[in-house]
Amino acid sequence: MRVLDAGCGVGGSSRYLAQTYDCQIEAIDLTPEYVEAAVRLNKLCGLENKISVRQGSVIDLPFEGQSFDRVWCQNVTMNVENKPEMFAEAYRVLVPGGRYTISHAAQGPEGEPYFPLPWALEPSYSFLGTPEEVLGCLEETGFNIVENRREAGSPGSSTTRGANDLGPATIMGADMPKRQANAARSGKEGRLIGMLVVAERPA
Repeated sequence: MRVLDAGCGVGGSSRYLAQTYDCQIEAIDLTPEYVEAAVRLNKLCGLENKISVRQGSVIDLPFEGQSFDRVWCQNVTMNVENKPEMFAEAYRVLVPGGRYTISHAAQGPEGEPYFPLPWALEPSYSFLGTPEEVLGCLEETGFNIVENRREAGSPGSSTTRGANDLGPATIMGADMPKRQANAARSGKEGRLIGMLVVAERPA
């Protein structure tokens, strides 16, 4: 399969998918430092021939239409204000019958979440939307919703790692445990709703 990791960060999802499913990955991220780190880590893992990484935006994908069987987007949508354009770009590059998978933290009914959060230190660049708004936007783009899982909390809010484990703080900074704790608390109080959505471009 041809898979696009849209918003790959340092490429953990790309490496997992390439190693586990033996697929060919194109990966993009907006941050040059993440792209550089992803390239180096891919090489260290012996996966440089299965994963290609470049800088790019999820609202202006540098690929031809109908280029991919799958588009994977993990913990990216919360930082994208223009979701209609993001979803339209994913739709454009998928083949008919191709699937778009996103993990997303949506706005819960009990008020604003506590900041800082794993994806945003403050509210000005956190764009959650309610679950209904996110699903509605996907459907307006033309996608059919194949799977929609929801749970209290948010993607990446676990705080169960040991103190000596290499975890998100290695990349995201020493305050990452506090950010994860805020996400977990926000989920427990109904301020965040974790979503995993699989949407399909009709054949």
